[in-house]
Amino acid sequence: TGSNDIAQSNVSTPDGSISSLLCNKSQYTFIETQDVSGLCPGMQDFMIEFKDKKNSIDETQNIMGNGLDDGLIATSTFQLSFTSDNKMKLGVGNGTSYKLIFSNSAVTDTNWHSYTIQRNGQYIVFFKDGKFWGYNDIGLTFSLYSSSSPWVIGRAGGAEWNYFDGYIDEFSYSVGITRV
Repeated sequence: TGSNDIAQSNVSTPDGSISSLLCNKSQYTFIETQDVSGLCPGMQDFMIEFKDKKNSIDETQNIMGNGLDDGLIATSTFQLSFTSDNKMKLGVGNGTSYKLIFSNSAVTDTNWHSYTIQRNGQYIVFFKDGKFWGYNDIGLTFSLYSSSSPWVIGRAGGAEWNYFDGYIDEFSYSVGITRV
């Protein structure tokens, strides 16, 4: 149980590690929250940090998010994924429309990488391995929708397709004043 009394429901580390989550559809492994209250940043700054190691490349893989079963970006707070061309994509919704942020380059290897996604005012910025990796101006007043769908690490919320295939570790999510 973490902040906001969030409880893990489906979690597994079949490789015997004590901290890395192995995610893939065939194993049906992911972490899902039971309660999403307090996880929507609205117009506040936020920061998401994690490490991952992909087992496969050249396919769409949902890393995390809280999209509804229909997978529509507008009605989810976050949908973070790798696209089929190996770029990272973040979709953020406000209930009726959405904004997309793409990485500047692709991840075409299966090594461990660390990622930071940060909203600071009107910008959402990507960092990979501590270096600037892409951004978009989403506007100062764009308020992220408070989706009722569970927050899931290993897929993008309620939509049960395109699971992440690999390992995710050291995940943290903070809302409010971001750490720099």
